[in-house]
Amino acid sequence: MRFGQVSGLDKPISRLGLGSVPFFQFSYDNSCELLDTFMAAGGNLIDCARNYADGGAHKVLGKYMKEKGCRDKLVLFDKGCHHTNVRRVTSDAMAADLWYNHYNLGTNYTEFFVLHRDDQLVPIGKIVEWANEHIQAGQISLFGGSNFHHSRIIAGNKYAEEHGLQGFSVSSPNFSLAYPNAMMWEDGVFLDPISRMWHEDTQFPLFSWSSAGGGFFAEIVTPDIERVYFNKINLARLERAREFSKKKGCSPNSIALAWILAQPMNLFAFIGPANKAQLLDNLEALEVHLDPEEIHYLEHGK
Repeated sequence: MRFGQVSGLDKPISRLGLGSVPFFQFSYDNSCELLDTFMAAGGNLIDCARNYADGGAHKVLGKYMKEKGCRDKLVLFDKGCHHTNVRRVTSDAMAADLWYNHYNLGTNYTEFFVLHRDDQLVPIGKIVEWANEHIQAGQISLFGGSNFHHSRIIAGNKYAEEHGLQGFSVSSPNFSLAYPNAMMWEDGVFLDPISRMWHEDTQFPLFSWSSAGGGFFAEIVTPDIERVYFNKINLARLERAREFSKKKGCSPNSIALAWILAQPMNLFAFIGPANKAQLLDNLEALEVHLDPEEIHYLEHGK
């Protein structure tokens, strides 16, 4: 496993993070196998959220941590304030989601609380103030934004500095070798070129979701994958990933994941394997070396 650091947290954090979307109570044994395999490989970063199985994923993870006694070995990247039709970037929603998440996890503390969606009608300073209340209460160490444009994070951290508060520590947009036609989910944010340069220049911690293209490079075909990822640019990139997979002795999916891990950022990549075989394929990316010319070729083909 490879590890990185986020300022304000003493624990080293695995560069690969295991997504809890496939953690279902009716398939608890499968979730345990995923967690056992991930931890045996040295992984400790778990991505979880209030709306994953309506809290069911938290219950699975909480049960696992209790049975294994491994809470202190994990770094929980916990999310809340997700909204679709109802605006939930509010003080009340943040407090409620933190309470509900911690209750289902069987803990009173998570390393991160990350707002799952932004609401640009809400002043960024308010979000900073609300999060700091929970930091001061000892419920979280750090906070951040998932699907926040980097300009909002800059504004939030300026507000925090001016008011003697703790600012955003992490950003979690969609980023992968596959460029989307549209976002997979409403209000999702893809790392645009300007944001990408900002993360490279500042080394502000980036936790990317759908890091290997959400199944595109695993050559899974669904109506959503076709809608989001099927275009000439991505199909050419897939062909180049296939080319490299033969040369490197791994899958195209592992090549795509190795590409994102090779980016010049303080980057942590979330993966979403549904079973042990898919997880082992993702872990192979840690053994794949790409030189600067190969990194450029995979993206640009020149």
